[in-house]
Amino acid sequence: MKPLLNHVDARLAQESLDHDQSKAAQARLARLSFRSIARTVISRQTAMLTRSSTDAQSEDNARIERIDLGPAVDDAAVLRQIQVDGAMVHKFSEPIEVMSGSGRHKLYLQVDRQNWNDETFHVAVRICAIKDRREVPLADSDFELSWFDFPLTDNTLLADGTRFAIVLDQVYDTNGRFNDAHVENAVPDATRRARVNIIWFPKDYIAARERPTNYREFRRSLGLGS
Repeated sequence: MKPLLNHVDARLAQESLDHDQSKAAQARLARLSFRSIARTVISRQTAMLTRSSTDAQSEDNARIERIDLGPAVDDAAVLRQIQVDGAMVHKFSEPIEVMSGSGRHKLYLQVDRQNWNDETFHVAVRICAIKDRREVPLADSDFELSWFDFPLTDNTLLADGTRFAIVLDQVYDTNGRFNDAHVENAVPDATRRARVNIIWFPKDYIAARERPTNYREFRRSLGLGS
């Protein structure tokens, strides 16, 4: 689905530059609505994964790691604002270490090449297993993170059954302009932020596409009898 949704988003972005101001305005509104729907899907899928967790501290249940990202800041006033808000803001391009709830895996995450207009970010991930207190690299991956990465379809399954997803949670600026209002180009880079969620799935989660097919139910759905 992601390539198709990216294509629709890019087409709306192109139409928002139309010389006809009315058509351009309609395309901008349609694009905001389109992304709003995508954010709702992410939110509902995330809630579905965490709703079944009865003990938030158990390593077998879903766990969310929230990471706020922003550019390197030298402005004293902006730094004071960050301290007042109490937010831990990682710098774009800064390596970030994230340990799984079980302690059996570690992710090295790096987010850069931020496109504020399209609200996309380049993500590089290294996945390591922890064995005998040593880190054993398992895989390296990089991809473009957008509003069209959904937890239930865009996730990574490791050999031991551990599964995780990396999704966007917010794109905003510290002056209060959030997703639905869109971050305007006039906003200075120093105040721009993105929040990325790393979702560790429940231990026994099985994706729908990996579940065995119930052919009797399939035939019944097609009206072919039992």
